[in-house]
Amino acid sequence: MDRRELLLSMFDPGGFGLEVGPGYNPLLPKSLGYQVETVDHADTNTLREKYSSFGVDISRIEEVDYVSDGGAWST
Repeated sequence: MDRRELLLSMFDPGGFGLEVGPGYNPLLPKSLGYQVETVDHADTNTLREKYSSFGVDISRIEEVDYVSDGGAWST
């Protein structure tokens, strides 16, 4: 069982969730129909700029819903 299979076995992928730090490699891509919002350290455009020189497929970077500075979260 690989990492992705192991993580997916721990929850209902048909539910709604929050993926923290998907970067350029989301576990639950919105493009595949997962009902997920994302939080990352930067907005979508900044992530695309950052990872464009890393040799990764930046088209996998999806819209970031929330940007976090690593501090406490509140409602």
